[in-house]
Amino acid sequence: MGEESGSAPGRGDSVLEQRAAARPSWWLDAQQQDAQAERRDDAGRRRDELAAARDAAAATRDVIAVERERMAVAVALAAHDRLDGYDADSVDAQVTHVQQQAELRRLFDDVRSLPGVPGPAVDRLQRDVELLMDSAYVSTLAMAFERGHERSDLRHIAAHLDAGVRDRLAAGQDRTDAANDRQAADRDRQHGRNARQRGVLQRAADRE
Repeated sequence: MGEESGSAPGRGDSVLEQRAAARPSWWLDAQQQDAQAERRDDAGRRRDELAAARDAAAATRDVIAVERERMAVAVALAAHDRLDGYDADSVDAQVTHVQQQAELRRLFDDVRSLPGVPGPAVDRLQRDVELLMDSAYVSTLAMAFERGHERSDLRHIAAHLDAGVRDRLAAGQDRTDAANDRQAADRDRQHGRNARQRGVLQRAADRE
């Protein structure tokens, strides 16, 4: 009796070994499915982390884009105000200069009409005075150079707005990539669940 009871575990072990030898590929397949499931779960977690990082990058790009647009609007308003001021001052200066020249010519014409006044001397004096007036007027033309700076500001505005558009497009692409990453992560997890189920079924079949 003792020998029989002692030999029972041996027979049981041999049965298990025979079953394992009869269907070794199923057990190996189940282990491989489990390992694949773990890898897919890890890949899913990494994709989720990448998606979160992409969303954060998109939010940052949106903030940058808004800031660029605010800067562009501020620079645009300032540039337009300065251009309007320069244009108004320039027109006023031109009108004043023309009026002063006309008045000066009338004055010298009146002086020439006086008896005994030497014409050549009056002509020289008129030329000197007109040169002085012209030099004063030329200084007002320096505002035209300032307009070049304002137009440069406007070019910077265009650059800011263009950069803002690019930031928004990049943010949208980041969100699209993040959504794709999450979908891929969900697929990885689903594949992992399927692999585990196949592993369970294979082990159950192996125990039969």
